[in-house]
Amino acid sequence: MKKCIKNRIIHQNDEAVVGIVVTVLLIGLILAALVMVNTIYVPDWLEESEAVHMEDVSNQFSQLKYALDLQSMVNDTTSMTTYVTLGNKEVPFFDTGRTFGSLQIDEESFNITIEHENETVNTSFITDSIRYSSGNSYFVNQDYIFQAGALILAQDQSNVLIGKPPLYVDSYGPNSNITFKLINIIGVSGKTAVSGYGIYPIYTELKDIEPSFEGYRHFYNVSNITIYTEYTNTWNKTIISAFLNHLTSDHYTLTENEHVSIEISFKNPLKIFRLRTVNILTQISGGIAE
Repeated sequence: MKKCIKNRIIHQNDEAVVGIVVTVLLIGLILAALVMVNTIYVPDWLEESEAVHMEDVSNQFSQLKYALDLQSMVNDTTSMTTYVTLGNKEVPFFDTGRTFGSLQIDEESFNITIEHENETVNTSFITDSIRYSSGNSYFVNQDYIFQAGALILAQDQSNVLIGKPPLYVDSYGPNSNITFKLINIIGVSGKTAVSGYGIYPIYTELKDIEPSFEGYRHFYNVSNITIYTEYTNTWNKTIISAFLNHLTSDHYTLTENEHVSIEISFKNPLKIFRLRTVNILTQISGGIAE
């Protein structure tokens, strides 16, 4: 009888040990699976999610450019609102991957200087830019910039044009006329920068109406035009594209001082350079957290 009871106790102890071992193995398997998913699959999901977010921001800045282009054409002080999404959502369950971004107005980041016969002193026009900067963890970081009518994408030290500014050339050679409509961003004090996560509105409103709204300034016999900007590659390609079929290397030279300036020197003075500034008050307001 005692031997039977002893065997039963040993058998029960063996079952308990097996149960503990099985539980430990299951927990280890689950942890291993979670680690594998977190190290292999989650980064891919996050990179894809951040890439989709960058595409959303690109579309939002395209809408911003459309709104500003429209305001520059319509003689009306009605304000418009566009939105930009800062940051990226985290992956559900894993509670990781949330990123943050920034949206700001860069003061006096674009300067165009004209050397002409009208005055002994060169004439300069300066404007601010609107810039979004991402804070991605996996996908390459990007900046989207609206500057003087151009929409720019910047990555690291490179930048490309994704939306043309209103820069036009008519006629050919020495008889060419260049027309440039400069969309002049004017930041409202205290409403020029936000950072974090959420959806943030950008309010824009045309400052000037008739008669200055329609006015172009005319500069005659222009010998040099210099553009000071960080995004020289963008403006280099913009100028070459605008001048194509109108001006050739026989008529001008283009010198790029990378990330500093673009200088256009006309071999024979340009007949007329027309420029109109459209002043648009711009403010970035508080966001809507998701």
